Amino acid sequence: MSFTTMPATLPHIKSHRLRPVAVAGLERSKVLPDVPTVAESGLPGFDIRSWNGILGPHGNPP
Repeated sequence: MSFTTMPATLPHIKSHRLRPVAVAGLERSKVLPDVPTVAESGLPGFDIRSWNGILGPHGNPP
């Protein structure tokens, strides 16, 4: 499972190497209009636009 951007994912979806199950935003994508949103799939109010994280070894300064 992955939450990623449409430009990074779309080539893999079009080549059938990935199968989208839902869009994380509040509205369906204009590029993939047949793919429901997570909210439509049963989690009302679910909305992730972008998420970033940084991971490092234990003991890194804040």
